[in-house]
Amino acid sequence: MYLGITWDHPRGYQALSSAGSMWQDRGLAIDWERQSLEDFESRSVTELSKNYDLMVVDHPHLGQDWESVLPLEDYLTSLEMSRLTNCFVGQTLESYYFENRHFALPIDAATQVGAYRQDLIHPDNLPPSDWEGIIEWALHNPILMPLGGPHALMTYFSICLSLGAVPFSLKDNEIVAVDQAELAFDILARLYSRLDPAALSLNPIAVLEKMSRENTMQYCPLCYGYVNYAADNSTKKRPLTFIDAPVYFPNQIRGSVLGGTGLALSRRTNVEHRLREYLLWLVSEKAQVEFIPSHAGQPALRAAWLDDRTNTMARNFYRNTLSTVEQAWVRPQRPGYIKFQNQASGLVRAALQHNQSARTFNQELTRLAEIYLG
Repeated sequence: MYLGITWDHPRGYQALSSAGSMWQDRGLAIDWERQSLEDFESRSVTELSKNYDLMVVDHPHLGQDWESVLPLEDYLTSLEMSRLTNCFVGQTLESYYFENRHFALPIDAATQVGAYRQDLIHPDNLPPSDWEGIIEWALHNPILMPLGGPHALMTYFSICLSLGAVPFSLKDNEIVAVDQAELAFDILARLYSRLDPAALSLNPIAVLEKMSRENTMQYCPLCYGYVNYAADNSTKKRPLTFIDAPVYFPNQIRGSVLGGTGLALSRRTNVEHRLREYLLWLVSEKAQVEFIPSHAGQPALRAAWLDDRTNTMARNFYRNTLSTVEQAWVRPQRPGYIKFQNQASGLVRAALQHNQSARTFNQELTRLAEIYLG
C-alpha cells in the first residue's frame, strides 16, 4: 500500500479518494490522508516526504525541497513526457520544472480570478473589469477579498502584474520598479478601505463560503478559483459566477498568480507498474475531462477547460477564466521563497492596517527579499 497526503477540501480530496477506490479494484492501494489549506501552503515537502509516498504539493516549495522528490523523468519515458508537453493550461506543467527536470505531475489548475453573486447584482450594475473601476464600484456595492495567509502578498503581486510589472524580473533584489510598486500598493490600500477588516484573516475558501452562504457580499475581485462554488446546487448555498481577473490598462494582462496542485512522489517511493499506470491515467484526457470534474475535482488539462460538458456542469467556470489562467505568473522556485512569502504577507497586512506609505512598504519588502532570497 502507498500512503498519500492531500489537502482537506473536496477539490483536493474527493476526486483522488474516488479514484483510489476505483484503482483498488485494479490492484493498487493508496491510503489518502488530509491536511489543511494553510498546511498545504506552508508545510515543507521535505518533511512530508519522510512519511508519505504521494504528496499533493504547491509548486513554490520545490526550490528548497526538490531533493526529496522523484523527478517525473525518473519514472516516465521520454515519449510519455513529450505527450504531456503543451497539454496543460497556462504554465501549469512548467511550474513544477526545476533543475532541468519536472518534479510533480499537474492534477489541478487554479489561479486568482473574480467571483460574484449573480442573483444579488442587477445586470446593469455588474462589476467593472478594471481596478480603478472596481474601487469606484465598491463605494456603493459590498466586496470582499482574501488577505489571510500568503494571499495578501499574492493580491499585491497580481496588481503589480496588471501594471505590467513582473515580480523579481529586475536585477538585484528590487522586486518591481519603484513607481509600479508604489502604484500597486496604492491600489491595494484603496481596495482595503472598502473591505471589512476581517478580510485580513480570510483564505479563499472562507471568502467563497461566506459569499455563497450569506447575502452580504456581492463580489470578490481576486480569489483563487474553486469550481465547487460555481457548480454547487445545495439548498444552503448559492452558486457563484467566476470571471477573469481585473486589468489595469484596457485589453492588457489580467494580473494573477498561478496556484493549483501537483502530485509528487517522495524518493522513498517504489514506483511499480500499477502506480505508473495510475499516474498517467490521472492526467489522461478521459480522467481529466470526465472523471475528475464529475467527482468535485478541478482539472489541469486544457481539453477539460474547453470541454462543453465540463463547462455546462460548472456554469462556464473554465471558459470564463481561461484567459486569466493562461496568463498567470509562476512564483520563483528559489530557496527561501516560502519563508519570504509568509513574512511578506504579514508586511502587507501591517502596512494596510497602519496606513503605511507605499514608499515605506516597498522599502521594507525589498529588505525582506534581501534577507530571504539573497
